[in-house]
Amino acid sequence: MGAHDVGRRVLVGLTVLILLAGCGASASPTPAAGGAATSASPSPFFNTQANPQADIDAAIAAAKADGRRVLIDFGANWCQDCTALAADFASPQVKPFLDANFHVVPVYIGNWDTNMAVAGKYKAASTYMPMIAILDGTGANLYQSAGLQNAHSMSVAEVMTYLQKWAPSPTPTSASVPSTAVATPTETATPTPTPIATSTLIATIGKPADDGARIVKVTTLDARTRDLTIDSPAVGTVMVRLLIPSQFDTKPSTRWPVLYLLHGATMSHEAWTDSTDVVALTAPTDLLVVMPDAGSMGFYSDWWNGGAGGPPKWETFHLVELRQLLERNWHAGDKRVVAGLSMGGYGAMEYAERQPGMFLAAASFSGVVDPLGGWPTIGSLAPLGMPAWPTALWGDPATQANVWKAHDPTTNAAALKGTALYVAYGNGQPGTLDASGTSADVLEQWVAPQNETFVHQLATLKIPATVDAYGAGTHTWPYWQRALHRSLPLLLKALGE
Repeated sequence: MGAHDVGRRVLVGLTVLILLAGCGASASPTPAAGGAATSASPSPFFNTQANPQADIDAAIAAAKADGRRVLIDFGANWCQDCTALAADFASPQVKPFLDANFHVVPVYIGNWDTNMAVAGKYKAASTYMPMIAILDGTGANLYQSAGLQNAHSMSVAEVMTYLQKWAPSPTPTSASVPSTAVATPTETATPTPTPIATSTLIATIGKPADDGARIVKVTTLDARTRDLTIDSPAVGTVMVRLLIPSQFDTKPSTRWPVLYLLHGATMSHEAWTDSTDVVALTAPTDLLVVMPDAGSMGFYSDWWNGGAGGPPKWETFHLVELRQLLERNWHAGDKRVVAGLSMGGYGAMEYAERQPGMFLAAASFSGVVDPLGGWPTIGSLAPLGMPAWPTALWGDPATQANVWKAHDPTTNAAALKGTALYVAYGNGQPGTLDASGTSADVLEQWVAPQNETFVHQLATLKIPATVDAYGAGTHTWPYWQRALHRSLPLLLKALGE
């Protein structure tokens, strides 16, 4: 489901930040340089928690009166990013600035459904990752954008820079945000093309998907790496990382084959480039590598939500909105393959099944490929501190058994006929890629029998698959990088490369 680096388990991505713009103030103080309200008293909402909605409503009312904004911190006590950010907020460098400019309301993840319902009111429940939304004093949404990702690695200075950007401006009624000069990366507002290092033009952007999903920002990280910020009706504001082919700019009429790389639980769009050599590995190829965010526990699904449906709709975002945006703006072709780790391994097989023919090949590394079969033993993961399984995803496995079955790769394995398949998994015991003294890995031990059941089902259905049941090995990046190397020839062959 999730992942840990060698020697430590990484939990990233639940903090959801919402900034609500207080407007229509009747007695706004005069902002100091940088937007600080010099006459304001310290925020009475910082580090308090009672009824989240009541606190938020009170904070909005206070912001109307004093010209500050409201910062809502969802998951303030939960994950590595969240606790690191809370420490930064309480630091002597940051706390006075927060008090002067914001009303801060922490919403603790104690009752997941209740607090995510509150988040949903502010259009944040669809994305379990660090993000912001700016609303006016009535709660109407003005702007959404990802922000403060990987907060555990951000310095206090970086947090301050971010907060200064969103502090009240000298003209509180303006919805504009002051720009912040940054040397790198280069940020480009749609649709102006941006020159980069040795190329003349990045792909033309600006054409929306059919439902209005649109690219609102392109960030150039290096010659091949782009981060897209997408405004999506299906999931809110979300990030996607691209690795473009080396000849992308010199062959503007070429339609490139696409490799989707899907991340695991509690990860983000940065996971693959941060933790593997995928940049170097794909450099000699013509692949357009697409690494989309999928939420901390999004599970590559359009959520059931008590039967009401609606956001988050990750399948809709990845397979409809994002596909259309890539085809219309980034020269993506109609030849696609998909691979993923853990939750992303689930996504790879699930997407290949639910959209037969869309992907020519699918690869799963330590994938959650039989969640229905794995449910009875999910309690074994509790000591890892993993997030609770969201009931809004597919409902209860007994009461909503039909929903679970519709999203279970093993149950629906017959739909994979004709798709080239690669399945890799270990048994959770320390292996050759683990550091000395590594303990047995409960997470890999949880997915191993799921993979055995999945592979058996494929064999029963006479569906060929390349299977690497490598035995000793943990639920960690060294094994997933190796699996990517080993599976790439199969993926390229399916694309005709």
